[in-house]
Amino acid sequence: MKGLFIFIFISIAHLKGFAQIQFLETFDTKRSINGWKVKSNGVIKHTDHFTFNGETFYKNTKDSFFVFYDTTFNWNYSFTLFKKFKAIKAEEIRFGFANFSNDKEDYFYYSCTILDKNKNPLLSFTFPKYSSSNLIYITGGGVGLATKQDTMWQKADSMEIIFHFNPAHPYDSIERMVVIDEISLDKVFASFKTQTTTSFEVFPNPASKTFHFKFPAFMKPEQINLYDYTGRLIISNYQRDVLNVESIKNGFYFISILFENGDTATQKVEIK
Repeated sequence: MKGLFIFIFISIAHLKGFAQIQFLETFDTKRSINGWKVKSNGVIKHTDHFTFNGETFYKNTKDSFFVFYDTTFNWNYSFTLFKKFKAIKAEEIRFGFANFSNDKEDYFYYSCTILDKNKNPLLSFTFPKYSSSNLIYITGGGVGLATKQDTMWQKADSMEIIFHFNPAHPYDSIERMVVIDEISLDKVFASFKTQTTTSFEVFPNPASKTFHFKFPAFMKPEQINLYDYTGRLIISNYQRDVLNVESIKNGFYFISILFENGDTATQKVEIK
């Protein structure tokens, strides 16, 4: 399955022939919402936990999300989050979110539209996600585009992502909330567009105990992630220049670094 998905402000060190995961948006800091068009007449909160129906869900340190609360409890409530990204090739895009409501007919939808440089749609898809009143891990769904039309990749210029919610029964006084976690690109491959690459040094490589890093001048890491060959996140470090892998089994992995300015870079490493 080959797909085209979108990316902006994030630079990638591409590894041809190997799968990667890159985050389009993590929503882990307050500035994550910058660049998004937001329409909400409820309350927007950046937090590492939230409570619904008396149950509380917590995130790890420095791993958080935005929560959109319905505080109007009437027909006026609506929520929309919108952003346009530039194009890059990937096999799948994953959306992390949850929506909670005591009205089982409420649903939240997320949509993506791929556009050419003249803003004409090349492909569009929309998915509804019905509400749950049970506390679950923040999940949304993965979307893969099964197509071999390479000509579309050449025409594609941008992608629009929209999250939207309106109550099914607007006159009912019902508690509702939407939680936005992260958007990631799965199995990212070389872009057909020119990318500015942020690089870093990792040593020793291979390593048996720890990886050490050297970053470009004035570039500070915000998060260092280690992924296995399937794209599964193994461990994360925050704002450090060393990664302890002594307890990780031998094999090939990918280290992806998110910098404070929003750039990312990825390198293949070996643990033995």
